[in-house]
Parts: sequence; C-alpha cells; structure tokens
Amino acid sequence: MFTRRLIPVTFILACVVPAYGTSIVILRSAKTLYIGADSRRSYRETGEMYEGSVCKIVPAGQLLFVASGLTYANNQQVASIGAEVGRSSPTVQFAIEQFRDKMRQFLPQAIAAQGRVESSARKGLILEAAFIGLEDNLLSVSVEWYRTNGNVSKPRIKSDRRTYSSAVPGRYDFIFLGKRKAIDEYLGGRFPSVRSDNGAISLITRLIDLEIKESPETTAPPIDILAFDGSGWRWVQRKPGCPAS
Repeated sequence: MFTRRLIPVTFILACVVPAYGTSIVILRSAKTLYIGADSRRSYRETGEMYEGSVCKIVPAGQLLFVASGLTYANNQQVASIGAEVGRSSPTVQFAIEQFRDKMRQFLPQAIAAQGRVESSARKGLILEAAFIGLEDNLLSVSVEWYRTNGNVSKPRIKSDRRTYSSAVPGRYDFIFLGKRKAIDEYLGGRFPSVRSDNGAISLITRLIDLEIKESPETTAPPIDILAFDGSGWRWVQRKPGCPAS
C-alpha cells in the first residue's frame, strides 16, 4: 500500500545495502547542475554479500537518474528501471510518476528477497530516487523518498516527493543522497565559493572523499562527476564503466 506525503526537506539521506554506502552530491546553480557519486555497490544473493564498482549516475534518454538505498534485488537493478522509465518520459514529473508505479512491485519483492528491512538513520527510509532534466529552460530535480514500517511479510510503503527547480541567480545549493555525516561536519553550515567546472569538480571530489575516508569499506572511488546545463549534460570526470551518452 502506497501513500504520499510531501515534506519540506532540503538535504537528502539514504543508504545502500548493507548500510550507509552511497555518497552522491548534487550542486545546483542558476545555470548549471553538477552531480558527483562514488562507485561502490554491495549486493546480496542467496544470503551472500559481494561488491562491485558501478556508475551511479545513469543517463536516461534526455534525463538523468540517480538512486540510493535498496537498489538491487531478484536480479533486478533500480538503475535499469530508472533508465527505462527516463527514456520514455517527456518530463521529469512524468518520469517520477512512472517510476513510482514500478516501485509498487519492486520494493515489496525486494524486501521479501532480503528477508529483512534495511533502513537508514531516518526511520524507515529504504530508497531514494531522483530524475534530473531541463524543462522550460529550467533545471529540475525531482526526488522521491520511500519508507516502510519494517514489516517484512506485508510491508506498508509510503513515498514523499519534492521537486527542486533552478536555483536563484547568483546562488547555489546542495542536494545530498546517501552518506553525508562527514560532509556535514566539514561544511559546518558554510558554503564554499564555486565559479567554474574545475571549482565544482574540486569541491564535489573533496566532499565525497571525506565520506570515503570515513567508511572505506562501503564507499569507494573512483568518483564520477557530470555537468548539466542548457546545452545538455556532459561528463567532466568519469571511469570507463560510465556510458558516454
């Protein structure tokens, strides 16, 4: 059973199985949006855990997709679902609605496959997903949080949503998915100045590196970074596993 409740959250927090793994940083300005992510993902199959290096920033047609939390179960990847939905969606809002319908089936089955509910420090939070795109010359980020009451056999899943439009000219802000404890301690409410691609790359790399140093067993390099503006998106730093387009 899905219900929806909108809450005014500025910063986003979630985890990857087994816990607290993914670190994704979205840095928004009025004209450009930068996305950075670490590369480690953990999987569980038939009671066993193993790790792989993946690209967590996923091209999805004219959109981009990112996710953190319960993102793999029953040989199915949430990233693949997001990419498929994005390729057939004309807008970010349409994509997030279609994705939500897909999660109605995926999440209960994923929880059953895990045999337990694994959530972050925010009560019941098991998955976050976001679509990013350009609409009416405005950069748009639509994020949905999925929570459960923790009942494995009959999980009740709730979803909350927020859409962020382009930032105010002359200003920028952050959206975080995944690990951010070390980031919060470093920023301390301050906002370093960013004036160029190189500045954004340097800051995002520094922030995610803090999380990698704190939990190297669950968060690992390389760090992939992508820029999105009115002309489309482009990689500014990527490993060979990230698709060129």
